[in-house]
Amino acid sequence: MVADEVRQLASKAHEASSQIEVLVRQIVAQAQEIKSIIDDNQASAAEVATSSSQIDVVVTQVLAQSGRMQQVIHSAASTSFLNTTKLDHAVWKNTIYRLIDQQHFHEPVSDHAQCRLGKWYFEGQGAELFAHKPGFRELDGPHKRVHESGKAALHAREQGDIKGMVEQLKTMENASMQVVHCIDRLLESA
Repeated sequence: MVADEVRQLASKAHEASSQIEVLVRQIVAQAQEIKSIIDDNQASAAEVATSSSQIDVVVTQVLAQSGRMQQVIHSAASTSFLNTTKLDHAVWKNTIYRLIDQQHFHEPVSDHAQCRLGKWYFEGQGAELFAHKPGFRELDGPHKRVHESGKAALHAREQGDIKGMVEQLKTMENASMQVVHCIDRLLESA
């Protein structure tokens, strides 16, 4: 009977040993699976970190390019406006010559604060954007002389003072060249 009990105990011990061996193998397999999952997660985390860094770099580059584009657009808008004012300036002078030629001495002619350049200079973004730029402060005097001389030339012609008209037109043209020079200086700094 003792021998039977010893055999049963040995058999149970063997079964328990086999079960323990199976459990240990399962634990080892699960540990390896967990390690594999952790390794995968670490690799994924590293990829996410790399992706985040790459995204940060791309976002920084996009923001920098956006800033540069904004500067280019602003510069192009300023350049376009200043070139347009040079054309307006030439059109205004042409109007003076046309009025003299057609002897329309009483047609209204804008003064230096009413034309597009004057409005930009006194009321618009001119002072805000360009007051610190070379050529801005120097622009007002010659611009005012262009308008005053043009009007004076009209008045002189109306009075029959051809010599006075010619002198005023020369003054207008000289002042006009100074205005264009000031605008060109502003264009260089735009």
